[in-house]
Amino acid sequence: MTAPASATGRTQTEARKQPGRPWRLLRLGAAVELADRGRLLAIAFSVTVQIFLFYVLWTALYRSDPGRQGGLSVDQAVAYSALGVLISRTRVLARDSVYRVVNDGSVIYWFVRPLAPGRYFFLRSCGETLYGLTLALLGALICTFLGVVTLPVSAGVLAVALASLVLGQIVQYYLTLLVEVSCFWITTNRSLKSIHTFIQDLLSGAIVPMWFFPGWFIEANKLLPFQATLNLPVSVYVGRIPVSQAAEVLVVQLVWCVLLAGLARMVWRAVARHVVVVGG
Repeated sequence: MTAPASATGRTQTEARKQPGRPWRLLRLGAAVELADRGRLLAIAFSVTVQIFLFYVLWTALYRSDPGRQGGLSVDQAVAYSALGVLISRTRVLARDSVYRVVNDGSVIYWFVRPLAPGRYFFLRSCGETLYGLTLALLGALICTFLGVVTLPVSAGVLAVALASLVLGQIVQYYLTLLVEVSCFWITTNRSLKSIHTFIQDLLSGAIVPMWFFPGWFIEANKLLPFQATLNLPVSVYVGRIPVSQAAEVLVVQLVWCVLLAGLARMVWRAVARHVVVVGG
């Protein structure tokens, strides 16, 4: 379900009328989302069902084996899955699809505006991420009130987890960007986006917590950026990764941020050379 065309048109027109205030793009994604209340209700229902099913799964599993599965208690496992569901929802917002604008030719406007296309995509994504994290925080507070998510053992753990979450969202932004702009070179990137979504959910620990995978798989996954988006911040929060290893976690995420940022910069330059705009 998409937002009404009139609401989308008004918000986009408002942003374009103020070229000297690009920060207005930060609220564009939220405006589009909030214009479609049915979508919000559908997302809330979907998240509630997923968290409930994870709760049923973990309580049933630990009831059959009262010990600690993978080194975690049942409360930690439930909290991990609940937070994983909430964070994963920040990736499915209504940001502009690069494939859509490339397919209909309107992508040329990205390159003739005073605002650079890379900056436009960045501001849109930042606004939608802030909006998504706000909803995730609200969901986490509700889960905490209901006893589904337990509080961290200390304020230090919470601070490190939040810092790791921010870095994880930066990594997620660059991964999404690289998949989105791939449509400049291939006919359609819909299949690639579907594959990326599955790989992202699997290797980030959103579907199955990483501690259930064999050791060789966990070690191989450390060479990829996916677990930096979700597994690391949530593992710090629930106590799977102790605060004593927080510096290592943050450094790993920072390295991925720098590497992916450099790659994204090269890709945008290649896109600018690939797109030919005739006229003015």
